[in-house]
Amino acid sequence: MNDLVFKDNFVFGCATAAYQIEGAVNEGGRGKTIWDDFSHTPGKIFNNENGDIACDSYHRYKEDIAILKELGFSAYRFSFAWSRIFPNGVKEINREGVDYYHSLLEELLKNNITPYVTLYHWDLPSALGDWTNRECAYAFRDYAKFCFKEYSSEVKNWITLNEPFCSSIVSHYQGRHAPGHQDLNEAITSAHHLNLAHGLAVQEFRKLNIEGKIGITINTIYPQAASKLKEDVLIADFAKACQTDIFISPIFKGEYPSQIESMLKLKIPIEKDDLNNINQKIDFIGMNYYSESLVKYDENSPFKMKEVNSWQKTTEMGWSIVPKGLLRFLRTLNNDTDNIDIYITENGMACNDILTSDMRVHDTDRIEYFRQHLLYCKKAIEEKIPLKGYFAWSLLDNFEWAYGYSKRFGITYVDYQNNCKRIIKDSGYFLRDVMLSLI
Repeated sequence: MNDLVFKDNFVFGCATAAYQIEGAVNEGGRGKTIWDDFSHTPGKIFNNENGDIACDSYHRYKEDIAILKELGFSAYRFSFAWSRIFPNGVKEINREGVDYYHSLLEELLKNNITPYVTLYHWDLPSALGDWTNRECAYAFRDYAKFCFKEYSSEVKNWITLNEPFCSSIVSHYQGRHAPGHQDLNEAITSAHHLNLAHGLAVQEFRKLNIEGKIGITINTIYPQAASKLKEDVLIADFAKACQTDIFISPIFKGEYPSQIESMLKLKIPIEKDDLNNINQKIDFIGMNYYSESLVKYDENSPFKMKEVNSWQKTTEMGWSIVPKGLLRFLRTLNNDTDNIDIYITENGMACNDILTSDMRVHDTDRIEYFRQHLLYCKKAIEEKIPLKGYFAWSLLDNFEWAYGYSKRFGITYVDYQNNCKRIIKDSGYFLRDVMLSLI
Protein backbone atom coordinates (compact mmCIF):
# COMPACT_ATOMS: atom_id res chain seq x y z
CA MET A 1 0.00 0.00 0.00
CA ASN A 2 1.20 3.52 -0.79
CA ASP A 3 2.08 5.19 2.51
CA LEU A 4 1.50 8.67 1.09
CA VAL A 5 -2.03 8.31 -0.26
CA PHE A 6 -4.41 10.86 1.27
CA LYS A 7 -8.17 11.07 0.93
CA ASP A 8 -9.53 13.30 -1.81
CA ASN A 9 -10.88 15.84 0.68
CA PHE A 10 -7.46 16.36 2.28
CA VAL A 11 -6.30 19.87 1.41
CA PHE A 12 -2.87 20.23 -0.21
CA GLY A 13 -1.58 23.75 -0.60
CA CYS A 14 1.40 26.07 -0.60
CA ALA A 15 1.90 29.14 1.57
CA THR A 16 3.48 32.57 1.18
CA ALA A 17 3.37 35.98 2.90
CA ALA A 18 2.87 39.41 1.37
CA TYR A 19 6.07 41.18 2.47
CA GLN A 20 8.19 38.17 1.57
CA ILE A 21 7.04 37.90 -2.06
CA GLU A 22 5.07 40.92 -3.31
CA GLY A 23 7.65 43.68 -3.63
CA ALA A 24 6.22 46.86 -5.23
CA VAL A 25 6.40 48.56 -1.84
CA ASN A 26 5.91 52.02 -3.34
CA GLU A 27 3.28 51.04 -5.92
CA GLY A 28 -0.48 50.79 -5.98
CA GLY A 29 -1.04 53.17 -3.07
CA ARG A 30 0.55 50.85 -0.50
CA GLY A 31 1.47 52.46 2.80
CA LYS A 32 4.68 51.95 4.73
CA THR A 33 5.04 49.05 7.19
CA ILE A 34 7.25 48.32 10.17
CA TRP A 35 9.12 45.82 8.00
CA ASP A 36 9.92 48.55 5.48
CA ASP A 37 11.34 50.60 8.34
CA PHE A 38 13.22 47.69 9.93
CA SER A 39 14.71 46.31 6.72
CA HIS A 40 16.00 49.75 5.75
CA THR A 41 17.78 50.15 9.09
CA PRO A 42 21.48 49.32 8.50
CA GLY A 43 22.63 46.14 10.19
CA LYS A 44 19.20 44.63 10.87
CA ILE A 45 19.00 42.33 7.84
CA PHE A 46 21.63 40.06 6.32
CA ASN A 47 23.57 41.98 3.68
CA ASN A 48 21.27 44.98 4.36
CA GLU A 49 18.65 43.43 2.06
CA ASN A 50 14.96 44.31 2.04
CA GLY A 51 11.58 43.38 0.56
CA ASP A 52 11.34 46.27 -1.89
CA ILE A 53 11.29 43.89 -4.87
CA ALA A 54 11.26 40.46 -3.20
CA CYS A 55 9.89 37.99 -5.80
CA ASP A 56 7.98 40.71 -7.65
CA SER A 57 4.79 38.71 -7.14
CA TYR A 58 2.75 41.92 -7.13
CA HIS A 59 3.29 41.99 -10.89
CA ARG A 60 3.69 38.24 -11.44
CA TYR A 61 0.93 36.66 -9.38
CA LYS A 62 -0.59 35.04 -12.48
CA GLU A 63 2.70 33.27 -13.13
CA ASP A 64 2.78 32.04 -9.53
CA ILE A 65 -0.79 30.80 -9.70
CA ALA A 66 0.08 28.98 -12.93
CA ILE A 67 2.78 27.09 -11.00
CA LEU A 68 0.23 26.11 -8.34
CA LYS A 69 -2.06 24.84 -11.08
CA GLU A 70 0.70 22.99 -12.93
CA LEU A 71 1.70 21.14 -9.77
CA GLY A 72 -1.90 20.34 -8.85
CA PHE A 73 -2.33 22.22 -5.57
CA SER A 74 -5.93 22.66 -4.48
CA ALA A 75 -5.27 25.58 -2.11
CA TYR A 76 -3.08 28.65 -1.69
CA ARG A 77 -2.43 30.30 1.65
CA PHE A 78 -1.24 33.88 1.26
CA SER A 79 -1.58 37.12 3.18
CA PHE A 80 -3.15 40.45 2.46
CA ALA A 81 -0.82 43.39 3.03
CA TRP A 82 -2.82 45.48 5.49
CA SER A 83 -1.18 48.69 4.22
CA ARG A 84 -2.27 48.01 0.63
CA ILE A 85 -5.87 48.21 1.81
CA PHE A 86 -5.52 50.79 4.60
CA PRO A 87 -2.25 52.65 3.91
CA ASN A 88 -2.24 54.17 7.40
CA GLY A 89 -3.84 51.19 9.09
CA VAL A 90 -7.18 52.94 9.65
CA LYS A 91 -9.82 55.09 7.97
CA GLU A 92 -8.75 55.86 4.40
CA ILE A 93 -9.23 52.89 2.04
CA ASN A 94 -6.93 52.42 -0.93
CA ARG A 95 -9.16 51.17 -3.72
CA GLU A 96 -6.23 50.20 -5.94
CA GLY A 97 -4.98 47.81 -3.26
CA VAL A 98 -8.47 46.43 -2.68
CA ASP A 99 -8.85 45.74 -6.39
CA TYR A 100 -5.43 44.10 -6.58
CA TYR A 101 -6.54 41.38 -4.20
CA HIS A 102 -9.81 40.99 -6.07
CA SER A 103 -7.76 40.30 -9.19
CA LEU A 104 -5.53 37.80 -7.40
CA LEU A 105 -8.54 36.00 -5.92
CA GLU A 106 -10.29 35.93 -9.29
CA GLU A 107 -7.24 34.28 -10.85
CA LEU A 108 -7.11 31.65 -8.12
CA LEU A 109 -10.80 30.79 -8.40
CA LYS A 110 -10.59 30.69 -12.19
CA ASN A 111 -7.95 27.98 -11.77
CA ASN A 112 -9.94 26.06 -9.13
CA ILE A 113 -7.52 26.90 -6.33
CA THR A 114 -9.10 27.66 -2.96
CA PRO A 115 -7.74 30.78 -1.22
CA TYR A 116 -6.83 30.67 2.47
CA VAL A 117 -6.26 34.30 3.41
CA THR A 118 -4.08 35.39 6.33
CA LEU A 119 -5.02 38.90 7.41
CA TYR A 120 -1.81 39.63 9.28
CA HIS A 121 1.64 38.22 8.54
CA TRP A 122 3.76 40.72 10.52
CA ASP A 123 3.61 43.77 8.19
CA LEU A 124 1.94 46.27 10.54
CA PRO A 125 1.31 49.70 8.93
CA SER A 126 3.96 52.06 10.29
CA ALA A 127 1.41 54.72 11.17
CA LEU A 128 0.09 52.47 13.97
CA GLY A 129 3.43 52.26 15.76
CA ASP A 130 3.79 48.74 17.14
CA TRP A 131 1.77 46.15 19.03
CA THR A 132 2.46 47.74 22.42
CA ASN A 133 -0.17 50.23 21.22
CA ARG A 134 -3.53 48.81 22.30
CA GLU A 135 -5.24 50.74 19.50
CA CYS A 136 -3.66 48.32 17.03
CA ALA A 137 -6.16 45.69 18.17
CA TYR A 138 -9.13 47.92 17.31
CA ALA A 139 -7.56 49.01 14.03
CA PHE A 140 -7.11 45.34 13.13
CA ARG A 141 -10.74 44.66 13.99
CA ASP A 142 -11.87 47.36 11.56
CA TYR A 143 -9.48 46.19 8.83
CA ALA A 144 -10.66 42.61 9.27
CA LYS A 145 -14.32 43.62 9.18
CA PHE A 146 -13.76 45.48 5.92
CA CYS A 147 -12.04 42.46 4.38
CA PHE A 148 -14.76 40.05 5.50
CA LYS A 149 -17.42 42.19 3.83
CA GLU A 150 -15.41 43.10 0.74
CA TYR A 151 -14.17 39.61 -0.13
CA SER A 152 -16.93 37.41 1.30
CA SER A 153 -17.92 36.03 -2.09
CA GLU A 154 -14.34 34.97 -2.90
CA VAL A 155 -12.82 33.92 0.43
CA LYS A 156 -14.30 31.19 2.63
CA ASN A 157 -11.24 30.44 4.78
CA TRP A 158 -9.79 33.20 6.96
CA ILE A 159 -6.75 33.21 9.23
CA THR A 160 -6.55 36.19 11.56
CA LEU A 161 -2.88 36.18 12.60
CA ASN A 162 0.23 34.29 11.63
CA GLU A 163 2.57 33.26 14.45
CA PRO A 164 1.81 35.91 17.09
CA PHE A 165 4.81 34.54 19.01
CA CYS A 166 7.04 36.10 16.36
CA SER A 167 5.11 39.38 16.35
CA SER A 168 5.54 39.66 20.11
CA ILE A 169 8.41 37.69 21.66
CA VAL A 170 10.75 37.58 18.63
CA SER A 171 9.97 41.18 17.68
CA HIS A 172 9.82 42.89 21.07
CA TYR A 173 12.07 40.77 23.29
CA GLN A 174 14.59 39.00 21.06
CA GLY A 175 14.78 42.00 18.71
CA ARG A 176 15.28 39.87 15.59
CA HIS A 177 12.12 41.04 13.84
CA ALA A 178 10.46 44.40 13.36
CA PRO A 179 10.36 46.67 15.27
CA GLY A 180 13.51 45.15 16.79
CA HIS A 181 13.00 45.96 20.47
CA GLN A 182 14.38 44.04 23.44
CA ASP A 183 11.98 44.50 26.32
CA LEU A 184 10.19 41.62 28.05
CA ASN A 185 7.27 43.76 29.21
CA GLU A 186 6.79 44.99 25.65
CA ALA A 187 6.78 41.42 24.39
CA ILE A 188 4.07 40.25 26.81
CA THR A 189 2.01 43.41 26.23
CA SER A 190 2.23 42.86 22.47
CA ALA A 191 1.18 39.23 22.88
CA HIS A 192 -1.94 40.30 24.75
CA HIS A 193 -2.84 42.97 22.19
CA LEU A 194 -2.40 40.45 19.37
CA ASN A 195 -4.72 38.04 21.19
CA LEU A 196 -7.24 40.83 21.59
CA ALA A 197 -6.98 41.73 17.90
CA HIS A 198 -7.69 38.12 16.98
CA GLY A 199 -10.72 37.88 19.27
CA LEU A 200 -12.22 41.17 18.11
CA ALA A 201 -11.84 40.11 14.48
CA VAL A 202 -13.56 36.77 15.13
CA GLN A 203 -16.44 38.63 16.80
CA GLU A 204 -16.88 40.79 13.70
CA PHE A 205 -16.83 37.72 11.47
CA ARG A 206 -19.61 36.12 13.50
CA LYS A 207 -21.70 39.31 13.55
CA LEU A 208 -21.63 39.48 9.76
CA ASN A 209 -22.95 35.91 9.54
CA ILE A 210 -21.15 35.32 6.25
CA GLU A 211 -20.33 31.95 4.77
CA GLY A 212 -16.95 30.58 5.68
CA LYS A 213 -14.59 29.54 8.45
CA ILE A 214 -12.13 31.44 10.60
CA GLY A 215 -9.09 30.45 12.63
CA ILE A 216 -5.58 31.47 13.63
CA THR A 217 -2.10 30.12 12.86
CA ILE A 218 0.27 29.42 15.76
CA ASN A 219 3.90 28.38 15.51
CA THR A 220 3.45 25.71 18.14
CA ILE A 221 6.53 25.44 20.36
CA TYR A 222 6.54 22.40 22.63
CA PRO A 223 10.16 21.85 23.69
CA GLN A 224 11.17 18.53 25.21
CA ALA A 225 13.03 18.41 28.51
CA ALA A 226 16.72 17.66 27.93
CA SER A 227 16.85 15.41 30.99
CA LYS A 228 14.57 13.79 33.58
CA LEU A 229 15.71 16.25 36.23
CA LYS A 230 12.72 17.92 37.87
CA GLU A 231 13.88 21.44 37.01
CA ASP A 232 14.28 20.55 33.32
CA VAL A 233 10.85 18.92 33.14
CA LEU A 234 9.26 21.95 34.79
CA ILE A 235 11.06 24.42 32.54
CA ALA A 236 9.96 22.54 29.42
CA ASP A 237 6.38 22.89 30.66
CA PHE A 238 6.98 26.59 31.28
CA ALA A 239 8.43 26.96 27.78
CA LYS A 240 5.17 25.60 26.38
CA ALA A 241 3.22 28.01 28.56
CA CYS A 242 5.04 31.19 27.59
CA GLN A 243 5.66 30.35 23.94
CA THR A 244 2.45 28.61 22.88
CA ASP A 245 -0.16 28.49 25.65
CA ILE A 246 0.06 32.27 26.01
CA PHE A 247 -1.97 32.27 22.78
CA ILE A 248 -3.85 28.94 22.97
CA SER A 249 -5.17 29.26 26.54
CA PRO A 250 -6.93 32.64 26.27
CA ILE A 251 -8.53 31.61 22.97
CA PHE A 252 -9.79 28.22 24.20
CA LYS A 253 -10.07 28.70 27.97
CA GLY A 254 -10.43 32.45 28.46
CA GLU A 255 -7.38 32.64 30.70
CA TYR A 256 -3.60 32.90 30.62
CA PRO A 257 -1.31 30.25 32.10
CA SER A 258 -0.72 31.34 35.70
CA GLN A 259 3.02 30.70 35.62
CA ILE A 260 3.65 33.40 33.00
CA GLU A 261 3.18 36.26 35.45
CA SER A 262 4.66 34.40 38.43
CA MET A 263 7.78 33.16 36.62
CA LEU A 264 8.44 36.33 34.62
CA LYS A 265 7.43 38.65 37.48
CA LEU A 266 5.33 40.96 35.34
CA LYS A 267 1.67 41.76 34.70
CA ILE A 268 -0.26 41.05 31.53
CA PRO A 269 -2.18 44.31 30.79
CA ILE A 270 -5.66 42.77 30.83
CA GLU A 271 -8.55 45.23 30.81
CA LYS A 272 -12.22 44.63 31.47
CA ASP A 273 -13.83 42.12 29.06
CA ASP A 274 -10.51 41.41 27.29
CA LEU A 275 -10.51 37.70 28.09
CA ASN A 276 -14.16 37.34 27.08
CA ASN A 277 -13.36 39.09 23.80
CA ILE A 278 -10.40 36.80 23.13
CA ASN A 279 -12.29 33.61 24.09
CA GLN A 280 -14.22 33.32 20.82
CA LYS A 281 -15.13 30.08 19.08
CA ILE A 282 -12.97 29.42 16.03
CA ASP A 283 -13.48 26.82 13.32
CA PHE A 284 -9.93 25.54 12.93
CA ILE A 285 -6.39 26.14 14.07
CA GLY A 286 -3.33 26.40 11.86
CA MET A 287 -0.08 24.88 13.07
CA ASN A 288 3.31 25.82 11.68
CA TYR A 289 5.94 23.17 12.31
CA TYR A 290 9.60 23.16 11.35
CA SER A 291 11.55 21.61 14.21
CA GLU A 292 11.57 20.44 17.82
CA SER A 293 14.06 21.53 20.44
CA LEU A 294 15.27 20.42 23.86
CA VAL A 295 15.61 22.78 26.81
CA LYS A 296 17.34 22.85 30.18
CA TYR A 297 16.81 25.05 33.18
CA ASP A 298 19.02 28.15 33.18
CA GLU A 299 18.84 30.47 36.17
CA ASN A 300 20.53 33.30 34.26
CA SER A 301 17.97 33.53 31.46
CA PRO A 302 14.90 35.77 31.82
CA PHE A 303 12.86 32.78 30.59
CA LYS A 304 14.89 30.44 32.88
CA MET A 305 15.73 28.12 30.00
CA LYS A 306 18.25 27.47 27.28
CA GLU A 307 18.17 25.23 24.24
CA VAL A 308 20.73 22.44 24.12
CA ASN A 309 22.43 20.64 21.26
CA SER A 310 20.69 17.81 19.42
CA TRP A 311 22.08 14.93 17.37
CA GLN A 312 19.82 15.25 14.32
CA LYS A 313 20.78 16.70 10.98
CA THR A 314 19.97 20.37 10.64
CA THR A 315 18.58 22.57 7.91
CA GLU A 316 20.33 25.62 6.47
CA MET A 317 18.62 27.57 9.27
CA GLY A 318 20.41 25.38 11.81
CA TRP A 319 17.10 23.81 12.90
CA SER A 320 17.11 20.13 13.86
CA ILE A 321 15.12 17.87 11.54
CA VAL A 322 12.71 15.97 13.82
CA PRO A 323 9.82 14.54 11.76
CA LYS A 324 8.35 12.61 14.71
CA GLY A 325 8.10 15.88 16.57
CA LEU A 326 5.31 16.81 14.18
CA LEU A 327 3.20 13.92 15.48
CA ARG A 328 3.98 14.82 19.10
CA PHE A 329 2.96 18.41 18.42
CA LEU A 330 -0.26 17.38 16.68
CA ARG A 331 -1.23 15.20 19.63
CA THR A 332 -0.61 17.99 22.11
CA LEU A 333 -2.35 20.64 20.02
CA ASN A 334 -5.35 18.38 19.52
CA ASN A 335 -5.63 17.87 23.28
CA ASP A 336 -5.34 21.61 23.94
CA THR A 337 -7.83 22.80 21.32
CA ASP A 338 -10.97 20.76 21.99
CA ASN A 339 -10.52 18.49 18.97
CA ILE A 340 -11.19 21.20 16.38
CA ASP A 341 -9.95 20.90 12.81
CA ILE A 342 -6.20 21.33 12.39
CA TYR A 343 -4.31 22.46 9.30
CA ILE A 344 -0.54 22.35 9.02
CA THR A 345 -0.28 25.84 7.58
CA GLU A 346 3.52 25.79 7.17
CA ASN A 347 6.08 22.99 6.96
CA GLY A 348 9.34 22.99 5.04
CA MET A 349 13.07 23.46 5.19
CA ALA A 350 15.78 25.79 3.97
CA CYS A 351 18.37 24.07 1.75
CA ASN A 352 21.52 25.10 -0.06
CA ASP A 353 19.79 24.90 -3.45
CA ILE A 354 21.97 24.86 -6.54
CA LEU A 355 20.63 25.78 -9.98
CA THR A 356 22.25 23.44 -12.50
CA SER A 357 23.32 24.32 -16.03
CA ASP A 358 20.22 22.61 -17.39
CA MET A 359 17.99 24.80 -15.16
CA ARG A 360 17.09 22.18 -12.56
CA VAL A 361 17.27 22.14 -8.76
CA HIS A 362 17.74 18.64 -7.32
CA ASP A 363 16.76 19.35 -3.71
CA THR A 364 16.79 15.77 -2.42
CA ASP A 365 17.11 16.82 1.23
CA ARG A 366 13.88 18.81 1.01
CA ILE A 367 12.11 15.92 -0.69
CA GLU A 368 13.10 13.59 2.16
CA TYR A 369 12.00 16.22 4.70
CA PHE A 370 8.56 16.44 3.08
CA ARG A 371 8.31 12.66 2.77
CA GLN A 372 9.02 12.01 6.44
CA HIS A 373 6.71 14.76 7.70
CA LEU A 374 3.88 13.63 5.44
CA LEU A 375 4.26 10.09 6.79
CA TYR A 376 3.63 11.46 10.27
CA CYS A 377 0.63 13.37 8.93
CA LYS A 378 -0.74 10.01 7.84
CA LYS A 379 -0.07 8.53 11.29
CA ALA A 380 -1.88 11.47 12.90
CA ILE A 381 -4.93 10.89 10.71
CA GLU A 382 -4.84 7.18 11.57
CA GLU A 383 -4.93 8.22 15.25
CA LYS A 384 -8.15 10.17 14.52
CA ILE A 385 -6.49 13.56 14.98
CA PRO A 386 -8.66 15.90 12.85
CA LEU A 387 -5.88 16.96 10.48
CA LYS A 388 -7.58 18.42 7.42
CA GLY A 389 -4.76 19.84 5.32
CA TYR A 390 -1.09 20.50 4.70
CA PHE A 391 0.52 23.63 3.26
CA ALA A 392 4.15 23.47 2.18
CA TRP A 393 6.34 26.44 3.00
CA SER A 394 6.90 27.89 0.59
CA LEU A 395 5.72 28.23 -2.98
CA LEU A 396 8.70 30.48 -3.73
CA ASP A 397 12.12 31.27 -2.42
CA ASN A 398 11.61 34.68 -0.84
CA PHE A 399 12.73 37.40 1.53
CA GLU A 400 13.41 35.35 4.66
CA TRP A 401 13.02 38.19 7.17
CA ALA A 402 16.26 38.88 9.07
CA TYR A 403 18.12 36.42 6.81
CA GLY A 404 17.30 38.42 3.69
CA TYR A 405 17.68 36.29 0.56
CA SER A 406 20.36 34.01 2.00
CA LYS A 407 17.95 31.17 2.88
CA ARG A 408 15.79 29.32 0.37
CA PHE A 409 12.59 27.56 1.48
CA GLY A 410 10.73 27.43 -1.84
CA ILE A 411 9.63 24.50 -3.94
CA THR A 412 10.19 26.99 -6.75
CA TYR A 413 13.63 28.50 -7.25
CA VAL A 414 13.69 32.27 -7.71
CA ASP A 415 16.68 33.48 -9.73
CA TYR A 416 17.13 36.93 -8.20
CA GLN A 417 19.97 37.71 -10.63
CA ASN A 418 17.81 36.94 -13.67
CA ASN A 419 14.65 39.02 -13.30
CA CYS A 420 13.26 36.73 -10.57
CA LYS A 421 12.84 33.87 -13.03
CA ARG A 422 10.93 30.93 -11.52
CA ILE A 423 12.19 27.32 -11.84
CA ILE A 424 10.25 24.51 -10.21
CA LYS A 425 12.50 22.37 -8.02
CA ASP A 426 12.40 18.60 -7.77
CA SER A 427 10.54 18.97 -4.46
CA GLY A 428 7.71 20.67 -6.32
CA TYR A 429 7.42 17.70 -8.64
CA PHE A 430 7.61 15.35 -5.65
CA LEU A 431 4.62 17.07 -4.02
CA ARG A 432 2.79 16.95 -7.37
CA ASP A 433 3.28 13.18 -7.42
CA VAL A 434 2.14 12.84 -3.80
CA MET A 435 -1.09 14.59 -4.75
CA LEU A 436 -1.43 12.24 -7.72
CA SER A 437 -0.86 9.26 -5.39
CA LEU A 438 2.20 8.25 -7.39
CA ILE A 439 4.67 8.17 -4.50
